Amino acid sequence: MKKQGRPLGSKNTKTIEQELALAQLREKVREKWGPLLEAKMDLALGLKILKQTWSNGKKVGEEYVYKEKPDSGSIEYLQAMVVGKPKGNLDMNIAGKGIEKIQNNVKKILDKKDAIS
Repeated sequence: MKKQGRPLGSKNTKTIEQELALAQLREKVREKWGPLLEAKMDLALGLKILKQTWSNGKKVGEEYVYKEKPDSGSIEYLQAMVVGKPKGNLDMNIAGKGIEKIQNNVKKILDKKDAIS
């Protein structure tokens, strides 16, 4: 019986085109990595401007205020690059205790807090 389909290890033309496009994109990103990283850091830091307060023609105060607030997504991205990504899954069986037992303990603590208040 003759085998059908593509030979083992060969790739579809569309797959080869996608891999080539991805390789080209990666190279362009590598070429611009410095400015891209600087832009990401700028987003993470936000933009502060100096606000001066005047009264009767005299400066009475000044403070820095955000014109653009820091972007938390950029902060998290940079943090993940430096220290690694936090684990995404939560172990529901903490220290051998089931989640129900933990929930009951938390409820007891909150009930005691409400009784004290």
